[in-house]
Amino acid sequence: STVSENNYYLARSYMNGRKYAEAVDILKKLVDENPGTNRYAMRLAHAYQSMNKVEETREVLSKIKTENNGRESVSMKIMEGNLLLVENKPKMAMELFEAIEKEMPNAARVHMQLGRCYMALKRWKKAEGAFLKELEHDPGNASAHHGLGITLLRRKHYEESIDCFLNAVGLTYFFPFAHYHLGEALYYLGEYERSAEAFEVCLKMAPGINKARQLLS
Repeated sequence: STVSENNYYLARSYMNGRKYAEAVDILKKLVDENPGTNRYAMRLAHAYQSMNKVEETREVLSKIKTENNGRESVSMKIMEGNLLLVENKPKMAMELFEAIEKEMPNAARVHMQLGRCYMALKRWKKAEGAFLKELEHDPGNASAHHGLGITLLRRKHYEESIDCFLNAVGLTYFFPFAHYHLGEALYYLGEYERSAEAFEVCLKMAPGINKARQLLS
């Protein structure tokens, strides 16, 4: 039991270090040896999801559901919604997350995921409301600040969006897209020097973001 727990936390450490393949190797063995321990299986599903392996994630979730006599936890439903987003099915994901919100209004991260769905559907005002609700529960969520900033940016509220992007990079400095969107908002305000600095930081972190390079040029 102690060895299994140590391996479980080792796998979690690998995941925190973005070494998902190493985590999967450990977790697959743990799940095989401990078929009734849901948290091992859920962590394996999270690892597969982090690698964008949709089929493998669904297979693990299906096994958990079978072992629980067909019952699904909120975490499992949220993960299914995330898989729908990966598959570019935001409307289906939105319907699932809205059902979760109705059932459990304070479910962890459900508003974050709803915000992502609304953004994919370009429902900017609804996305803003979802991110604001997420920030009520978790003011230190850099991704929620970033999402809120995008909803304001797309509605041309540039100064307000800049505050959100600065909050995001203040909480998590290594956040290339937050620096990119900060640069974009500054660009539209005519703050070209500050905009260029933001794009340069973005490209140092993620050289493949070509939109940043184009706007920088």
